[in-house]
Amino acid sequence: MVHAGKWISLVLLMVSAGLWGQDASNISFGGRYEGDGRFLLGNGNDWVWSEHRLSLRLDQRFSDRSRFHTTLWARSIGIPEVTQMSHLYNKGISDPFQAELREMWVELRDFPAKGFDVIIGRQHVGWGTADGIGPTDLLNAPDMEDLLDFGRKRGADGVSLTWYPWQDFSLQAVFLPRFRTAMLPVGVFSDILTPPLELPMGLLPGNLTDTVVMPLPGLGPQAAAGLRAKGFLKGVDFSFSYQLVRDGLPYASMNTLAPGQEPGYLDIHSHLRFARYHVAGFDMATSLAGVGVWGEAALHFPDKDLVMQTDVTPLFPGATAPIIIDSMLVDKTEPYLKWLVGADYHFANGSYLNIQFLKGFIHEHGRQNLDNYFFIRYELPLFQDRITVVPVNGAFIISDFQQIEDNHAIIYMPEVAWQPNLNTTLSVAAVVFQGKGDGMFSRLNDFSQFRLRLEYFF
Repeated sequence: MVHAGKWISLVLLMVSAGLWGQDASNISFGGRYEGDGRFLLGNGNDWVWSEHRLSLRLDQRFSDRSRFHTTLWARSIGIPEVTQMSHLYNKGISDPFQAELREMWVELRDFPAKGFDVIIGRQHVGWGTADGIGPTDLLNAPDMEDLLDFGRKRGADGVSLTWYPWQDFSLQAVFLPRFRTAMLPVGVFSDILTPPLELPMGLLPGNLTDTVVMPLPGLGPQAAAGLRAKGFLKGVDFSFSYQLVRDGLPYASMNTLAPGQEPGYLDIHSHLRFARYHVAGFDMATSLAGVGVWGEAALHFPDKDLVMQTDVTPLFPGATAPIIIDSMLVDKTEPYLKWLVGADYHFANGSYLNIQFLKGFIHEHGRQNLDNYFFIRYELPLFQDRITVVPVNGAFIISDFQQIEDNHAIIYMPEVAWQPNLNTTLSVAAVVFQGKGDGMFSRLNDFSQFRLRLEYFF
């Protein structure tokens, strides 16, 4: 971490040394600086997020036959946790810094034959038509580090080959030989994916530990692959896809319960594994009377039954055989469908409305475990687009339509953005959570926050 800045400088120097000798008109270099600060609306207005991110992008084309692209992040992120004198000597603690290679790939046109394009390297394979989180966009693991940045993905290392046999039709094959896990939320949202523990009355959770079981290193267990046929017909963009993917979010395959150090407490150790799925997908997008319309559907076929075992043997010292309780999480004989529909419209006054409905979020699997998500955003530009007001922005989430009052979540994110020039945007926003129940977003009532952002493009 200490040498991250030197690493980025070295990469850029090596890349530029090889590229500046080419025709400068074929080289594009740019980026963005983003400052993002957030503090709670209650609880003493504690700071919960501080990030200064420099995103650098470089593109180079050699005629129309090849292209090089890379995106690097350099950022200071996190609230320093200084608790002892020695931390003041360590910039990695007092001033946390990260460098991340988001993408780096080479595209070859008409290779290996005319009509084919191939991309090799770390890349984002964006499938689907959804605005943000799409149920068919599965080849890249989700990057949920910042829970408010819906739809962010991690780059995947591999090869993408696209064939254009005729106009308005393409066939794409993707092979990703190495498995990459999802990035989990950090900060105040770090426990959001951990469901509430259900223990017998009178017992409390003690020491909680876990072991993550990664897939074996071979191509078979690690690899993901996808095939997509994409076309355009009578004003409709559409595609059919098949994917063999491993979920980047782990599930608990085994929980071992043992007496805690104090009476009334249970220690819990979990083994976490990554499930594999076959997914058949469809997506479309079109325009009807000036209204943009899109939809996606992804039918999931689990590779095997997902069973959570609970070993309670340590609670019975006299047991002569293991005592294990099995709980079926996902039955492989019951495929389940995640789907999304959406629409948007640009009004005559320049305002913009976007609505979407999603059945099944990233972390949800199984027919009985898919919640309902309604998203809406309305933007109103003012003063020749210098100020944009977003009075309506957020989501309404329902876990159980039969008991909405006790199983729902509301996320409300109004925002005002000011663009003093074409390169700069300043914005202020509130993020208000209100919910009830055990859903992922229903447990965030204490984390409503205020957000300040600065973006500068160059």
